[in-house]
Amino acid sequence: MPVLVDEHAELICGHARVGAAILLELNSIPVIVAKGWSEEEKRAYRVADNQLAARASWDPDLLRDELQALNFADFDLGLTGFEPDRSKPSWPVWGRAV
Repeated sequence: MPVLVDEHAELICGHARVGAAILLELNSIPVIVAKGWSEEEKRAYRVADNQLAARASWDPDLLRDELQALNFADFDLGLTGFEPDRSKPSWPVWGRAV
């Protein structure tokens, strides 16, 4: 998912994605440039973007399936933001010991 910047390269949203890219030592990430936005529009977009994430919900079965597939592929589940040891009571079918 691209990050959103203004025409001066000020980050509007995608702070976590930029942080993850730095940790993963990526050379580039996709970017969308929002041109002509006022400071108020940028602030409002930041608030709305974060509010959408805060109000989101997971389908527990789909989440379990996605995490299980990543686990079987030996993917570092810590990169997903879910901590397997703390998630076991909520997501009981990991498929193998984590």
